[in-house]
Amino acid sequence: ERKGKERKGKERKGKEREATGRYADDTSLNGRCRLGKGLQDSFFWILQGEREMTEVLVSSCHCGSVELYLTLPDGLEELRRCNCSICSRKGAVVASVKIENLEIIKGKAVLTEYTFNTHTAKHYFCSICGIYTHHRRRSDPTEYGVNIACIEGLSIEDYLHIGYLDGKHAHPSDNIE
Repeated sequence: ERKGKERKGKERKGKEREATGRYADDTSLNGRCRLGKGLQDSFFWILQGEREMTEVLVSSCHCGSVELYLTLPDGLEELRRCNCSICSRKGAVVASVKIENLEIIKGKAVLTEYTFNTHTAKHYFCSICGIYTHHRRRSDPTEYGVNIACIEGLSIEDYLHIGYLDGKHAHPSDNIE
């Protein structure tokens, strides 16, 4: 249970705030944003700036120290579990997000990176509460895998049917003959 705060989405419901900064392609974002509801009743910010409106889901660790904005133009993509040595221990259902569609908006300093084996994949977790939030994929370094259980308002029970990728014996980046 979070101490001192209710769910972030409920705190923000109906509120607006200033949205300033830069997009991944370095164009500026200036305007207002308001909270809406989207995928599986997840909360997202609708950014109203110099571009057309974009849905952005909020993802966070358990203690709230790390917060990500996920731009998912086609919803949750490539949902999977994996049975490789690290994923089988995490047990997370992950979705793919292009690098430019994930923005760390809070807690970059408290994220800890873990790598092993080829050191291509980079796994990130909150150094305060220990929750795995995302990783840079080994099989496609242009994407992150995100822990969908961290998406605000998403019900993980709706994703129990997601199958396993055989990363233990046939990882897509391994040269298997």
